[in-house]
Amino acid sequence: MYSGSVMAVASSLIVPDRSSCTGPTIEVASAVAERFRDGVAYVALAPLTDAELVPELVAQALGVTGGSAEMLRDALAPRHQLVLLDNFEHLLAALPAIAKLLAGAPDLTFLVTSRTVLHLYGEHQFEVAPLPVPDDGDTSFEALTANPAIALFTQRARAVDPSFRLGPANVGTVAEICRRLDGLPLAIELAAARTTVLGPEGLLTRLASRLGLLTGGARDLPARHQSLQATLDWSLAQLDDPARQLFAKLSVFMSGCRLDGAEAVGPPLGSDEILDALMALVDHSLLRTLPVRHETRFVMLETVRSYAASLLTDEESHLAHERALRYLVDVASAVEREAHGPRQGEWLDRAAEELDNIRAVLRWSLDHSTATSAATIAASLLPFWLRRGPLPEGQRWLDFSLSEAKRLSPAVLAATLHAAGRVARQRGDINRAEQYLRESLGVFERLGDDVGRARALGSLGVIAYDQGDLERSAELHRQSLDMHRLRDDSAGMAAALTNLGEVARRRRQIRQAVALHDESASLFAAAGDAIGQAAALTNLAASRLELGALDQAHAALVTAAELWQHAGERSDLAECLELFTALAAHRQQPARAVRLAAASAALRQAAGTTPSPAEAERHQAIVVTLRRAMDAARFTAAWHDGWTTSADEAVALALDEAPNPRLGDVSQEGMNR
Repeated sequence: MYSGSVMAVASSLIVPDRSSCTGPTIEVASAVAERFRDGVAYVALAPLTDAELVPELVAQALGVTGGSAEMLRDALAPRHQLVLLDNFEHLLAALPAIAKLLAGAPDLTFLVTSRTVLHLYGEHQFEVAPLPVPDDGDTSFEALTANPAIALFTQRARAVDPSFRLGPANVGTVAEICRRLDGLPLAIELAAARTTVLGPEGLLTRLASRLGLLTGGARDLPARHQSLQATLDWSLAQLDDPARQLFAKLSVFMSGCRLDGAEAVGPPLGSDEILDALMALVDHSLLRTLPVRHETRFVMLETVRSYAASLLTDEESHLAHERALRYLVDVASAVEREAHGPRQGEWLDRAAEELDNIRAVLRWSLDHSTATSAATIAASLLPFWLRRGPLPEGQRWLDFSLSEAKRLSPAVLAATLHAAGRVARQRGDINRAEQYLRESLGVFERLGDDVGRARALGSLGVIAYDQGDLERSAELHRQSLDMHRLRDDSAGMAAALTNLGEVARRRRQIRQAVALHDESASLFAAAGDAIGQAAALTNLAASRLELGALDQAHAALVTAAELWQHAGERSDLAECLELFTALAAHRQQPARAVRLAAASAALRQAAGTTPSPAEAERHQAIVVTLRRAMDAARFTAAWHDGWTTSADEAVALALDEAPNPRLGDVSQEGMNR
């Protein structure tokens, strides 16, 4: 066991101050120097090429001359000292000698900067993260000039061109340069050195070829620090062949991947070998790790990913993209498969996590004549488009897929048509939705696919409801219910029951509606489908409101709102808040009702959804009544307050029944109905 200790600062490409940790490391050392009786010693290792000379340099820095390694260890044994070893990554062969020094010197501490993890016993690792870069929405000149990445760019630009000035005219361009370079200090320094020739605008234009552009570091630095390409080449050279192959192939993932993604695209190795290669890339700071749901996601900075992609031949790149496409087909299929079970939230989160990768493979697949795979992904992600994803984007990918309809198998075509119809309906395009859904039903019928047919019938029943044809809507939902019952599909039955409940409510058969929604909510709950349960409870609350059972309606809405919020869903949460609006109006709380109405409208706008015509008519009537019940100034203040409320704040408002005195909710004021 080692008695001493090691603090390793993993620097990779992400360290400030001349591509090493010298600046911040010395600052850290200065801050803690008084804690060490014998002070601090600094050992610069960047110029050294022979690992055998490391002990000698350490000895010189500590004032120990002559003698063997054993004599050095004995001389250091009583020392209480901090030793800085700067740029250790190319001298890993010296680790045994360092380990021996630590073993014999219980009060010696090494602070080591390295782009490679040392794996010494007792080592504590501290990653030096990239510099913070401005958010896209940052426009304040004062805030931008205070940003560390922009400050570094300005400092290095002025070092090569004293006339360079950062001002309102160019600060936005410099901010975008720093964002494109991921906040990497070496990359920022190398880019800033080009301002003498290109200027910020020209530099930004040429950043597409960032590796070739970013050269020309200070000549007194090691060669590997004088260009980003050389730095990455050097880091890659330290790895074995499987790790190098995996590194290049992981470039097809725009937003990183989990272990199973690396296994899908990587070289033909076992799971343990892939994991070893991943950890080697992490150790050499070519990958970063992010925790996700008890697993780890491995991600590359965009600058590093661009370099990794350049290592692939055209054939290798094509094969890696094909494997990534198959992998993401499996992910999307799992999202669809788990959409009505207890793991629905986990898989919706997974779709959000993979969204940038999905976008990239969809673009690639449509460009490389793999329309079936693209359509399978786009259609399988229907639960995500409806619940989490931007609806216009979902519609766009589905439409792209349908533009290649002649190349799709009948089964994939039917599923894509159905998904496109569902998304179009959610966006309020009823005619387009009906066209897609009728076409999908026809294909499902020709295929003899009763599962698809039952779903299409239910979706067309919703369209008939939107169109006011309640007789046809009820008939379609009954057909769907019967087909789901034959297959003992509880989620399908639950959906049909709550849809029939809505038809009954429109027909003023309110008690029948309550019974149908109640049965539906129970079936969804038994299946572990929290989203389905929330939908049925929202419908149940609407029916109970019509019966005047305000307390029971409130209880159903509270549970529904909590389920929607936990699921991260926004469009149906908006409908839930609209019902809270009606409840507040019934309880003579007009200002509270207006705030909830505005919050629901803001949520719908953000999600890109519209209510059904019947829902819109009911809700608009309530808003008109509220406007008449309040003076214009108070209505406007309450509406603005609700519109600027976050989703979580809106739910908190809905669940808190106390009126807001500031906005004048008093039951005595009354409302005109």
